[in-house]
Amino acid sequence: MTRTKLSVLLAMLAAMLVLAACGGDDDSSGGAGSDKPAARDKAQDRKDMARIIKQGFGPNEKAKSGRIDGTIDLEVKGVPRYKGPIEITASGGYELRSGAEVPDFNIDVGLVLNDHAIGGSLVIADSQSYIALGTTGYKLPPDVNSKVVAPAAALDNGLAKTVGMFFIRPDRWQRNGHIVGDEDVAGVATEHATADIRPSRFFEDVARLVRLLTVLRVTEAVGLPLAVTPQQRAALGRSVTVAKGDVWLGKDDHVLRKARLQGRLRVAKKDRKVLSGMTSATLTAEVNVTEIGDGQNISAPKQLGSYADLQISLDALGEAIRNELRGK
Repeated sequence: MTRTKLSVLLAMLAAMLVLAACGGDDDSSGGAGSDKPAARDKAQDRKDMARIIKQGFGPNEKAKSGRIDGTIDLEVKGVPRYKGPIEITASGGYELRSGAEVPDFNIDVGLVLNDHAIGGSLVIADSQSYIALGTTGYKLPPDVNSKVVAPAAALDNGLAKTVGMFFIRPDRWQRNGHIVGDEDVAGVATEHATADIRPSRFFEDVARLVRLLTVLRVTEAVGLPLAVTPQQRAALGRSVTVAKGDVWLGKDDHVLRKARLQGRLRVAKKDRKVLSGMTSATLTAEVNVTEIGDGQNISAPKQLGSYADLQISLDALGEAIRNELRGK
């Protein structure tokens, strides 16, 4: 296993933590940067958003399979380990088989960081999760695997289960949402909704994600905190200037076709130490869902390496990163 191949898997999950920096403050009236009109029928908006959430995240056989293509563009200022723009891409198929609680998926991941491009993949097949590098998969043991797949049980369709296993739950995060109107997305008629982010729920999910990454030893290997502390959450909340998201659902099948997140931070001097020196950050993220209803033919890796070998590689990766940060 090469360091670069494993690094992308860890970096993708670490990038999810950076996404958490785009939450807002619960006491703000509409969220900095909100484009919510001054006068709206709030009761109607609440009804509209409840309907959108039920349609997009509730039971829906038409959302059982498809392809996900996502991009995260991130720029962080003030943190020495990030020397330029960061781009993370993720693409691959998912499919919820009849009678299954956990979807199968095979997601290829790419990372451009500090002028280096690397890649790898994540796989779940028959409720078993793997880290797959090239043609070799590393099967996670039962106690770890159960924690990876557990969140899927609480969700109601294939797409929601797939993203929900990483605690990506925009149905829980939205506030002050409203319908923008009907729009065409790649030839499909969709309904476009926009909303601000509800930080209290957002950070609950971030904390759950951090716990999962700690179980997987990701946080330890890449030198991330083992938890999101109340002090960090407060500092991030005070730093937000923009935090909003948009979704586009099919008018006829109610399957999510596109989602977008925008966030900006400006960190006060008093908060920079707790945020590792961060002075500002900007983020845009977009995901597109295609091939709705098409079979994806996902299977477990045929060639398996030992979990012990994976742990050795994690140890080596962590030591290499620590040496790099120390300037060795």
